[in-house]
Amino acid sequence: MKAELAKACWQALADTMPNHITMTQLAEACGISYDEAILHGGDVTHLILHQLEVLDDEALSASFADFAEDPDASSYDKIFEGLIMRFEVMAPSRKQLANIHNGAIRAPLLAMHCLHQLSHSIDKLLSLSGDNSTGAIRQARIAGVVGVLMRVRPVWISDESNDLGLTMKALDKELKKACEWALSLRVLSQDDLAND
Repeated sequence: MKAELAKACWQALADTMPNHITMTQLAEACGISYDEAILHGGDVTHLILHQLEVLDDEALSASFADFAEDPDASSYDKIFEGLIMRFEVMAPSRKQLANIHNGAIRAPLLAMHCLHQLSHSIDKLLSLSGDNSTGAIRQARIAGVVGVLMRVRPVWISDESNDLGLTMKALDKELKKACEWALSLRVLSQDDLAND
């Protein structure tokens, strides 16, 4: 039932801002009572996060399969491919993600939860890419990749090419720039790059 509510919420997000979606509306769409909707779905923010996690897991699973086919690829290449896979999986949901982004600007709690979800997904991607860093270094690397995604996001939103060529070009540029910053801040070492 939570999955059904999340799908109804996601459908509504295609043309509605998050703060204009109600649990009453979603309950009616799923043919259940308001109380059942609250019991199974919690609130609109929880349903948004649930659907984001479903999409994140889909992208990570596809990346995991790709990495298994090329185990000798560098960590940089795996992270790049993982982020492109994420953009590909999220592509059909551009309208929803744009509305979530715009809604989060006005709703700090939603923004905080979405950032946490994204950071959790990037943490998994780093692990799948062979990054075994921990502690403050790990958190800095997660923040760096999240920052890259935020900078590339506007390009991706307007990239209508079949191969996401503009997005790939912007991502490569921003990811290399992030590596340079990471080296200067000692979040990344020359040895890390040499291992790639």
